[in-house]
Amino acid sequence: MRALSVKQPWANLIASGEKTIETREWPTNYRGPLLIVSSKTPDIPPAGAALCVVDVVDCRALRREDAPAARCPWRPNAWAWVLTNVRRVKPFKVRGCLGFYYVEVEHKQDTDCSVDPKAGTCALCGVGHDGPACPDCGGVAFHLASCVSLLEARS
Repeated sequence: MRALSVKQPWANLIASGEKTIETREWPTNYRGPLLIVSSKTPDIPPAGAALCVVDVVDCRALRREDAPAARCPWRPNAWAWVLTNVRRVKPFKVRGCLGFYYVEVEHKQDTDCSVDPKAGTCALCGVGHDGPACPDCGGVAFHLASCVSLLEARS
């Protein structure tokens, strides 16, 4: 799944839904699910770990009125990545990178379920997957190969 490293405390603020605009010096045309990974530095727990999945729904020039949602002051030449639909995940270690990168996400018994048991769809990609019932929630288990190929097709 496509991922982005974010420094703390902003990564935790995105995961809690308090920060709905991520600011970057570069724009993106990407729209869709994005795994938010907290940077290792500064060492604010959980450092170096995946925290949540969000949907990138827009990217535009940062506006002065974006400051509260971005949790930082306006600055020229910055881009506002508009984030919605926060889905927290049980933190797991990820080696971060600059820019976008890919993280293999597997459904395991010891991690939070990525399936919405009512809808029977993957919380990461929004698509239903055939497979065995999840031991955690009873929903259809997340299938890495199906989801990754779908995400690649969307990007």
